[in-house]
Amino acid sequence: MKKKLLSFISLLLVFSMVLMLPSCKSKPEPMDEDQDVITTKATTQPVEIVELPESEEELADMLNAAVEYIELYCYHYTKNIDCKVSQVSVGTLSQVSNAVDAFRSIFGEKNITMNYDYNASREAFSANFPQSGYTVDEMESISAKQEGDKVIITAVFPNETNPADDKGVLYRLCPDYQNTDDVKKALTEFNSSAASTAITASDITIKATIRANDSSLETLEVSYTQRYTLSGVTLVKIEGSTVTGTADTVVKYSGMGA
Repeated sequence: MKKKLLSFISLLLVFSMVLMLPSCKSKPEPMDEDQDVITTKATTQPVEIVELPESEEELADMLNAAVEYIELYCYHYTKNIDCKVSQVSVGTLSQVSNAVDAFRSIFGEKNITMNYDYNASREAFSANFPQSGYTVDEMESISAKQEGDKVIITAVFPNETNPADDKGVLYRLCPDYQNTDDVKKALTEFNSSAASTAITASDITIKATIRANDSSLETLEVSYTQRYTLSGVTLVKIEGSTVTGTADTVVKYSGMGA
C-alpha cells in the first residue's frame, strides 16, 4: 500500500513538472499600467420567471437584479440619450439672436447614441450605466406586468430639487442628468451667467424589460423631466432677465450581450 502511495505521488510530481514546462520557455511581457485587465464574467444561470412577485420588496429585488445583470454578465451595451427642451422663456433676452437655441443647449438638449465595451474600458462601462440598490422606502411606487414572454418592472421616484452627485436617486439612475454646476458651466461657454439657478426633477422613472424564460435583461429605460429657473441672467451684456425651460429626457439601454 505504501509503495502504491509513493508511486502515485511520484506520478503527480512528474505531471505537474510537465505542465510547468511551457511557462518556463518565455517570460511574459510586462503589462502597461494603463491597460485594462481582460477578465471573464460569470456565466448566466437561466432562471425562468414562473409568476410575478407579490410584495414590493421582492419587486425591488428583481429590479436591482436586472440593473446588476449588466455588470455581472454582459460585455457590451448601447445607450441612447434623447433630451428634448421645450417651453423656453427668455424674457428680455429675446432681442438676442438665437437666445432660445442657446438655452436649449444649456439645458442639455441632445439625441446621441453610444456603445460601451467592457474590455475596452471597464471604468466607462460601469460609469455610464445606472447603479443598483434601490429600496421601496425611496420609491413612490413599483409595479410589474407580464406581456407575452417579457416581464416589465416600473419604479417611480419622488421629485428632487437641485439634484446633486452623491445625493438622492437621480444621480444613481442617470449619470448624464443636469445639475446646477452643469448649467453654470454651460452658461460660461456662451459668455453668460446667472445670479441663481434652480432645477426641479420630476416624473423620475426606471423601467426594466426582462425575458421571462431566463430572467435576462432586454432593455432598461430611465426617464425624467427637469424644470429650470434662472434669475439675473446676463447674455451678451444684456442683464437682469429670468429664463425658464423644461427638459424631458429618456435614456434607453439596449443591446446587452456577451
